Amino acid sequence: MQMATRIGSDSFTAPPAPKFHDEVDALWRVLTDTDEAIRTQKEELEALARELDENSRIDPLTRVHNRHHLYLEAPKLFALAGRKQQPVCLMMIDVDYFKRVNDTYGHKVGDDALKLIAATIGRAVREYDLFVRFGGEEFMLIMAEGEQGQYTAERIRHSVETAVLHLDDGRSLTLRVSIGLCCAPGLTLEQAVLRADSALYRAKNSGRNRVCVDGDDAQPT
Repeated sequence: MQMATRIGSDSFTAPPAPKFHDEVDALWRVLTDTDEAIRTQKEELEALARELDENSRIDPLTRVHNRHHLYLEAPKLFALAGRKQQPVCLMMIDVDYFKRVNDTYGHKVGDDALKLIAATIGRAVREYDLFVRFGGEEFMLIMAEGEQGQYTAERIRHSVETAVLHLDDGRSLTLRVSIGLCCAPGLTLEQAVLRADSALYRAKNSGRNRVCVDGDDAQPT
């Protein structure tokens, strides 16, 4: 053992403390800090990826889901309905005379009209329904449990009809939609879209501002 005292002197000098444990502690702190930094960065990247994924599914104008989201989620909804042997109701909703709105009032008013219609339809949508802007002035609503499909379609049509878009110059604008509805079990998304689109075509060609149901050639509602 190293001598702690020096012969013939009153001074006392302690031996230097070993540095091994200090170095281990310092290394451990560095590793801990690095691990925490990596974990934080991973969480931030995962949150960013979720945000980017969600943004890729949202229509930037109306803030409802878009066609990309539709093609990702609709097959799951149709598959679930098939397992439960339940019909799926699919609505094609088209804004009547939308080109006239754009030509008469300008594209800003047209955009505001789409936002108003999206918000109006959105209030009729349940949490587990699938509502998207399909493109242009066309929207789509898929109801997984679609027993109330025709009632909901008529309620949407009436809600849009009674909504009012207030313009910057003090004028007011009312809007209308035509709806094609398909409610049938055992269909694929593509089959349901074709049938609903055919019903929508009848609604547009029989006076607009009405609901036509696939397979029903009687007077539309």
